[in-house]
Parts: sequence; C-alpha cells; structure tokens
Amino acid sequence: MLNKVPVYAVHTFNDYRPPIALGLILANLKKNYPEIASQLDFSPGYLASLEGFHSAYSTHGPGILIFSDYNWNIRTHCQLSKELRASDKKSLILHGGPSIPRHKEQAEAFLRENPAIDMVGHGEGEDITATTIAAYLDGQGYEKVQGLSLIAGDTFIQTEPRARRKDLDTFPSPYLSGEFDELIRVHRPPAITLETTRGCPYKCSFCDWGQATLQKINSFSTERVKAEIDWLGDHEVPVLELADANFGIFDRDVELTQHMCAVKDRTGFPRELATNYAKNATSRVTDIVRQARDAGLVAQGILSLQTRNEGVLETIDRRNLSPKKYDALLADFRKMNLPVLTEIMLGLPGSTIDTFATDLQWACDRNLGVYVHSTILLPNTPMAEPDYVQRHQIVTARDSRLSDPEYCAHLKLKPLRGNQVVSTLSFDEDEFYQMMRLTAVFHMFQGESVLKHVMFFLYRDCGIPQVQFLRELIAADLGAYPLLHELREGDVEPASTIAFEGDSDPLWTAVASNGWSDVYNEVERYIGNRYGITRDVPGFATAMEVQQFVMAYYGRTVPETLRMDYDFTAYYHDFIENQVERSLSSYGPSTLEIEDPLSMCKKPNRPDFYEPHVGHVELASQLTPTRIGFDVKEVLGRPPVTRNFELVT
Repeated sequence: MLNKVPVYAVHTFNDYRPPIALGLILANLKKNYPEIASQLDFSPGYLASLEGFHSAYSTHGPGILIFSDYNWNIRTHCQLSKELRASDKKSLILHGGPSIPRHKEQAEAFLRENPAIDMVGHGEGEDITATTIAAYLDGQGYEKVQGLSLIAGDTFIQTEPRARRKDLDTFPSPYLSGEFDELIRVHRPPAITLETTRGCPYKCSFCDWGQATLQKINSFSTERVKAEIDWLGDHEVPVLELADANFGIFDRDVELTQHMCAVKDRTGFPRELATNYAKNATSRVTDIVRQARDAGLVAQGILSLQTRNEGVLETIDRRNLSPKKYDALLADFRKMNLPVLTEIMLGLPGSTIDTFATDLQWACDRNLGVYVHSTILLPNTPMAEPDYVQRHQIVTARDSRLSDPEYCAHLKLKPLRGNQVVSTLSFDEDEFYQMMRLTAVFHMFQGESVLKHVMFFLYRDCGIPQVQFLRELIAADLGAYPLLHELREGDVEPASTIAFEGDSDPLWTAVASNGWSDVYNEVERYIGNRYGITRDVPGFATAMEVQQFVMAYYGRTVPETLRMDYDFTAYYHDFIENQVERSLSSYGPSTLEIEDPLSMCKKPNRPDFYEPHVGHVELASQLTPTRIGFDVKEVLGRPPVTRNFELVT
C-alpha cells in the first residue's frame, strides 16, 4: 500500500477558533471526493500557530499545504512558505482565501513576489482544492483545473473561473461531520464562525465580502444551520459569529434567531451573537435584535454608517439608509433599552479630519457609542483597482513613513497593518495621524465615559462641542495635570484598530484604586483655567458630581443614590430624545441611582468583553441603558489568546 500524503490545513489565528473555510474544504474532500481522500493523511490536523505547524511537519514531512489567507496572516503564511520551499521541493503549496488577489495582473505579481507558492485559488475553495489535489496526485497539469492562478516555467496562467455553488448543502458541515471535535477539545475557543448564506448584493468600494459582492445570495438550509447552532450550544462555545454580510435580509433569519435563543435557554450557550445586520430590512432586524436582547445574546444595537458625508459616500460607492430609517431603527433600539453603537471608518478616500470629526460629533449628539474601523486596502475590492488608487492617490502604511519602526516609536504608535490606508488625495499622513489621535482620545473620554457627561454639559450649556473640546485637549500642554495627561496618553487600546504605545493603563488604575476624585479635581482645574468655567457657572457642579458618581471602582457598594441640585437625567434625555434646548439650571432637584449589572465593582482585574462594549466602566443608571455581556476570561477560565494581525515589518 502506498504511503498516504499528509495534508496540512494552515490558518494562523491565535484565538484557536475552528477555521471554517479549511474545515469546509477538508470535510468536502472526505465526503464528496472519497477516492482522493483515500490517498491522503489528514492527521496533521488544523494548524493555528507556527509552533503547531513545525511540530506537525517534523513528524509527517512533505505533503500538501493548504493555506487560508486573510489580512491578519497572509504575510506570515508567505514567509512560512518561503522557508519551507528552501528545503522542501516536493510539497504542493496552495494558497487561497480573500486576501489572494484574483485580477490577472495582481495575481501574477503576487506569485512572482512569492515564488515558493505553487498556485493560488480564487473563489469558493471546496471544489478548487479537491480538483487541484487530484491533479497533483495524478501528476497532471493544472491548466484544466478551474479557479487557479499559477506560473508554469516562466509563463503566468489563470484558468477559467469556477462557478459558485447554488446548493451549498452539498458541502458537508465541518461542525456536524466531526472535523472540529478534536480542536474544540484541546483548545476551547471563545467563538466559532457560522455561515448561513454566501454573497452580498451590494458593492461598497472598500469591501470584498467573501469574494462575492454584487452577487446573488445563496443559502445553507435552515435545518443545517439550526443543527450547527445546536452543536455550538452542546460544545459550550461562548460567542456565535455569523459570517453573513446581511443577517436579517431573509424572513427565515427571524426563525434562526428564535432557535439561537432556544439553544441558549437549553444549554446556557452561546452567550453572545455577533453579526452584520441587513442594511434595508429594518423591521426584521428590529425583531431579531429584540429576541436576542430578551435572551441576553446582544449587548448593543448597531448602526453601520462608515460616514455620513455625502461626498465621501459617493466616492466609496455606498448608500446608507435614509435618515428616517436610521431614526426609526435607533428609536426601536432605544425602546429595547439597548446602548447603540455606530461604526465609522477612518481613512476613507474623500474624507478629511473635519469630515471625520463631524461624524464623531454626530454620534455624540445622538448618544451613540462609536467603533472606529481603519480603512484597509483589501485585494479584489474596487478600492484596490490601480485606477482607483491612482485617482485618489491612496498610500498604505507599507509605502509610507509609518513603515519605519523608529518613526512609529517617535509617534508612540504600535505597528500598523501594512495595507492600512494612511494618505489619500483628501488627507496626508500628518492629518491621518491627527485622526488617529482623535480616535484614541475620543474613545477614552467619550467612549469609556471618563468625561462624557461633563462634555455634554459643556456643549449644551457652554457651546463647546465634544469633539472641539477633545481636539483642544489633544493640543493642550497638560504638564500641570498629570492624571489627565496619563489618560490622554494612556495605553488603553481604543474601540478601533488604532493602538498607541504606552506602559500604563490609567483607566483601569482609576477603577482599581478609586482614583476618580483626584482625576476630576484635575479636570475641574483644567476646565476652569482653559475656559473660565467654574462652580460659579450654574449647573457645572452638578455635571461634575454626576460624572464622578457614575464611574465604577473596585470595592464600591452598589446600588447607590446621588441627590442632584438639578435633574441631569431629564436634561440629558430631553436633548438626546427630543432635541429640547434648556439649560441644566432650569431643571429642579432630583436623584440618580446607579447599579452594576456587569459586576465591574467586584473585579480585581480588568475584564475582557468580547465585543467592543464601549463605556462599560460607566455604571448603569437612568442615564445609561442597562448593559449586558460577559467577561470572556471568566467563561473560558483563562484570558483569551491574543490575536495576531499582519503588521508593517
């Protein structure tokens, strides 16, 4: 009997979630291509780390290496392929995934830059991989295998594309077939990813959703998806992430949500649902979120904007919901007592520091949390087309000063992803850096609520908008305010893909030691010296008292009540919900009560919430919707493993 050829399924992503794409590929091989599978040795398993790969390779030797390439691991995979090829001329090295360029010129350039790679696959990988392996085992050429790019001799070849499967259930589930049972047993992950559909009918210029944008949506059967949700509950996986571009676009998505809630009721899992909601199905999305909220599966409502600037939207070929639909969805979320988060993109072509600041201020005006996404130049997107890049003069970190580690260290920046957009025709690198600074400071003082209520008062009563206050805080000399300076410069990774260097965590220091009194004494001095606003200004003392009162600290006894000279709660909600313009001092006395649903005051260590639940340091009160969620460390019994992303090197 011939020796079987070992198969290495490589997806370096260190939270050890099951790699769904590779699982589908191997499960498909075993079920739908049994003659090919009989010649293969699948014992190397799924390899999520370099250490795991080297250990498996030293045991099994040359074979077939299948790399699943994403933005966070493609450079690591290319480097590993290069190192292997130097001593291994026998193995078949096949790369696929959304970070593989499929346009001819870019695919050829990628292969010539990475000669260790034998070929790359484009599109759905299940059948492409199987037919490629068949050609390899038979010693045939690859020209008739659909969906490949390769270099034969010195000639670049791109074969005919493979049509997408309409009947997705022909691909067996890696969860239900047992593909991931051992991985789950050894590495309990915080999350798994499920697909209920493939495809997206939209085509925003920055997006390439599963290499199937501007295409019809195909669906896995309802019965299959329900069975996979059962699997998740039975294996006690904390987080269910749906890889759908538009969950809620179909009526059956309400039924799937009902099933998730029933599984949680039966097993206690999942603890949380993370997904991307349909853009134009507001009533269905509202129904889904309401069910999930009642079951404790969602902690926030999400409004995905990217930007509200019409010129930028036109540049990126995106159409947001109408203002009326956004307002209706926002009102529905608020009826459910949900904190509401909006997603804004940093570095879009056509944007400027002023359009970005305007988007942030709009979120403040509506009491929305903000998650800032960096603009990444992804392969196969319209934004990555050479003419688009040239027209908008797009520059990525890899080709900028931000590729220099010494320069990044000077700016106190952690390394950026190599394909992060850092300059365009509408903003330069210096302005991009200012937007990053604003993102970090906005997250600290507005997102984490450190100055949220004080800034609200300064805006409504004193005419100083929140974003203006923060931009002036960035520029200020804070030498006389060391605690405020630490918070401004602190090493708290923002709710975004921006990260500044630092050797302290001043936010958690204040929570752990109840340092808020000292912090707010400095804040009051700063505001007085900078703006001439002191306790003599009616309402300012109440705003400061409310701000300090709502902040968590370890060992605090809750619930607790604050007596206010002026009803800050009514003042706050009158503007947020009804745009009522009244000064705080025009309201009568009232009380404010705080509770601690996330047990922040009982934690001796900084919690790790899976989703960006911004503002969790602020305790629940009449000002803030009751937050739900869970500390991943407590559920897993350990801290979640750090995720690795492609960085400039």
